[in-house]
Amino acid sequence: MYEKLFLQYIQNQKRYSENTVSAYQADLEQFRVFLNTEGLVLEIHEATAKQLRSWISQMARNKMEPTTIRRKLSTLKSYYKFLLRNDFIKSSPGSRIILPKIKHHLPVFVDQKQLNQSLEKDSEYPESFENLEVRLVIELLYGTGIRVSELCGLKMKDIYLSQKQIKVLGKRNKERFVPLTLPAITAIEDYLHAFSQKYGTLPESFIITYNNQAPCTRRRIYTIVHQFLLQHTTVEKCSPHVLRHTYATHLLNSGANLYAIKTLLGHSSLAATQVYTHNSFEQLKSIYKQAHPRA
Repeated sequence: MYEKLFLQYIQNQKRYSENTVSAYQADLEQFRVFLNTEGLVLEIHEATAKQLRSWISQMARNKMEPTTIRRKLSTLKSYYKFLLRNDFIKSSPGSRIILPKIKHHLPVFVDQKQLNQSLEKDSEYPESFENLEVRLVIELLYGTGIRVSELCGLKMKDIYLSQKQIKVLGKRNKERFVPLTLPAITAIEDYLHAFSQKYGTLPESFIITYNNQAPCTRRRIYTIVHQFLLQHTTVEKCSPHVLRHTYATHLLNSGANLYAIKTLLGHSSLAATQVYTHNSFEQLKSIYKQAHPRA
């Protein structure tokens, strides 16, 4: 009943991404299906705290991950807050629900020496268009720490080679400038040169495209990074986000300010960035155990 208004609100005013809005919509629909299946109320805004707890219990019985349950409950809580602010309901059933605790895992990252050796070794491969594209993806993700969605949306007009930086459109359409490393600049130049030789022109809009037509997809970037990390490194998880974690961890280990890293990553709060301090502390403990005579 009010779901459409809520989805319009988070898309137009909160400026959530299309993927996030779709996820919220799916969570709301899943709860509606639960209510109908249980023979309960038909409208989500009429649900009670008891019915929310029943949904939580069902998800837990179905072995759903606590992180997923938390996300779905966060959607419902946000929805009920929206209804309260607009006087559509008098009280929120979500206010009585405590989100399940989750285990916090340290971000996976690639060892700095290992990654540098991998990139140097990869530069020895024949300069085919495909290899240059792989190198471009890896150098941009590791050299700037941008998200996969941000890389897919990176346009030619947002690349400032003379100023050694790119303009990134992040979450909630927030723009930020991120410096480019020299290897990333070289990767861009080599890729664009190969692109113009292959297609007779430079990319019209997005820098990475599929056959010079459609923008690249998240799945394609994932495949490129997965194959590269699997072939060149020993990390257990081989996703693009590992390179974002690696970027932040290497900056912190080299003495970068936490607030600066927050800005570069486009985090909305410092809490999201502070997780990388744990990795640095673990590294310090490892060095201590190796170096101290009484460790």
